[in-house]
Amino acid sequence: MSLNFNKTITTLLLFIIVILGYVMIGFETEVKCSNQKSINDQRYKIAEGFQTSARYLSKIAKLDACLDTNNNRKQKIHTLIKDLEIKATSYAFMNKVFFWVSLVFAICIVVLPIVNSVTSEGSTAHKIFSPTQLPAITLLAGLCFTLYTDYKGKQTSAENLIRYAYFSTDEIQVISKTVREGLSEIDGGQNFSSLIKK
Repeated sequence: MSLNFNKTITTLLLFIIVILGYVMIGFETEVKCSNQKSINDQRYKIAEGFQTSARYLSKIAKLDACLDTNNNRKQKIHTLIKDLEIKATSYAFMNKVFFWVSLVFAICIVVLPIVNSVTSEGSTAHKIFSPTQLPAITLLAGLCFTLYTDYKGKQTSAENLIRYAYFSTDEIQVISKTVREGLSEIDGGQNFSSLIKK
């Protein structure tokens, strides 16, 4: 019985990950550089559907780069933004995975004592949902929620760098330096100490 239960939980978690991957990648509107009218028409269509801020601003930056024929400032900005979008999208995927996994564990924390109270002491369900498993499940829920919070912060930081790169009037070298410094902060690894209020 416990083997079937483990298979069910594993299948559910894999299903959630696949659905999240499809949602993040599957509903993308392709941006194409063609003529002025087509580019202006695409600006309105880009905002439709589910997408992160990073993906939206990356598409807008690509359209601006298509219109920028005199100098290559907008193309360089788009290149920076595309690099940041890849980071932000991966962080968005990770924070969604950890959010849903922590939600499943949180539901287990609530359901476990209920199932334990309505099953008889010698039954298989009582053994699977034993009270000794509650601290481990609570710990896993807390860990997943902490990882969700950390990845959400990294996604937000990457999206803020995208906003800076897109809307800044600074020189491209200054923007590039600021983005590099921001990325090195974001890529510094897990920073759980920032989550603890002192």
